[in-house]
Amino acid sequence: MTELTNWAANGTPRAPTQEEIDGGFECGPADKDLFDWLFQQLALRSNLISLVGFYQSVEAIENHPPADPEAGQSWLIGAAPTGDWVGHIDKIAIWTGLDWITVTPKPRMLVGVRNGPDLRWRDDLSTPGWMPEISSIAYRSMI
Repeated sequence: MTELTNWAANGTPRAPTQEEIDGGFECGPADKDLFDWLFQQLALRSNLISLVGFYQSVEAIENHPPADPEAGQSWLIGAAPTGDWVGHIDKIAIWTGLDWITVTPKPRMLVGVRNGPDLRWRDDLSTPGWMPEISSIAYRSMI
């Protein structure tokens, strides 16, 4: 017995043809959008897990999104963002492989900048912002 499936909204339920079975089912634009969204949501949750401990490692502080990032890489967005980062000053940008996810820093969050100083998010200042982490500066001066 062949199982009947509704292949389209308001469509007539029917069994797939042998040609459809042999060739697989192509995804339409709506399917692609759904899978892209699901992937982005999974990536977001995966990257947010690493932020729960209030520490994130970033490649650099940049205003411009890199041309060829690798999935999972992150950057600290500077004071004059461009492109996809416009409107996200001081946030952390994480490349999912498909799109950018931006994360608002948590109070007292620590960010390690590759080849740069560790920075602490200070929301208790008159103007919140990233400040050099004194303990890491003192430690680096001792080694």
